[in-house]
Amino acid sequence: NNLSGPASYIADKKLPPFFYDTINMENGKEVEPGLRWMRYTKCIQAACASPDVHTVITDSLTSVSEYLIDHIMRTEGQKQMRIQDWQPFKFMLSRMVNYMRLTGKLIIMTAHESVEKDEVDGIIKYFVMVPSRLKDTFAGMFSDAWRTECEQIG
Repeated sequence: NNLSGPASYIADKKLPPFFYDTINMENGKEVEPGLRWMRYTKCIQAACASPDVHTVITDSLTSVSEYLIDHIMRTEGQKQMRIQDWQPFKFMLSRMVNYMRLTGKLIIMTAHESVEKDEVDGIIKYFVMVPSRLKDTFAGMFSDAWRTECEQIG
């Protein structure tokens, strides 16, 4: 909900409005963790179906991954992810990204990164931080993958 700056800018410049959903809250009430993935998918489907929405932004993949993990553990009746639960995780997350891409909307998904140094050749590799081996291919599901850094000046 840190949107007061962009909201003011949009109002001052008389730009078209933007819409957003919070996944962990609905109608002023907290959504329990095991139900947040379903809320996320409902919000994404509504945004993708709306002719008023041109860009769908998910902020962030870290939260979405947690929602999906909680959903899988709830549906499987487990307290933690098991080896056999990671395949549905990868399938469901990939399916959601593919669904969004097929809508023709501009899709933006923010994510943290993980950094690994290859001990053989010394090359530093950057991956989208997503649980499971999906991290190896996740960025390839998008047309662009941008890496940004912040630098403090002054």
